[in-house]
Amino acid sequence: MFSVLVSQARQQGIKLGEHLTNPLTTQCVVTNGIEFMFMCYQLNTLSMQEEHGIKNIAWTSNLKPLAKRKKKRMAFYECLPQALQSSDFDKECFRILTSFVCQETV
Repeated sequence: MFSVLVSQARQQGIKLGEHLTNPLTTQCVVTNGIEFMFMCYQLNTLSMQEEHGIKNIAWTSNLKPLAKRKKKRMAFYECLPQALQSSDFDKECFRILTSFVCQETV
């Protein structure tokens, strides 16, 4: 996420060592097909030498299973139909996943 945002900032003409006038943000879903981690990154500066002042920020969630597994290791696309009918389904994980996927981009 950091590399993508630095690339975008450089394309906008921001030089290394400068602060961004408008922060750049991105989000990411990391999964092994069963557990999900949600991440956001905000790039505020390309100045990495300063100890004080403006900093870049990263947020991350803990690993969240979409559903409790009872048998073998099943990937997201395999367990989703069964999980939706199960009480073991984690609605909060699914809510966060859909909000990440459905969020509009600029």
